Amino acid sequence: MYGWRTVMHRRRISKVASMEPVTCFVSNLPEEFDRVRLKNYFEKFGLVRDVFIPGKRTSKTNRKFSFVRFSTKEEAERVISQTNGLSLDGLRIGVKIAAYSRAINGSRRVERRW
Repeated sequence: MYGWRTVMHRRRISKVASMEPVTCFVSNLPEEFDRVRLKNYFEKFGLVRDVFIPGKRTSKTNRKFSFVRFSTKEEAERVISQTNGLSLDGLRIGVKIAAYSRAINGSRRVERRW
């Protein structure tokens, strides 16, 4: 009976986890793109919950990037499959699910995988 409870508990967690918002990392944005224009562009592909464009860029290439949050993982995956590699104002954008890792003190930081 103990094993059955564990299995049921895992199923509930996975169903809830799939309904959580998912953040995508969007790289190589054109300079003239702002938060509103980016939201309008991505709303064609799924429900956008939030858009964040960092003001300070510390990368060597100094390219503009953003984080776009979607309602579900399925929407985020659909957006990635339809927009990754597309050209916006002459620049080829990259779209992928943002990867986070927890620091020792519990704060979030972006894990670089590129």
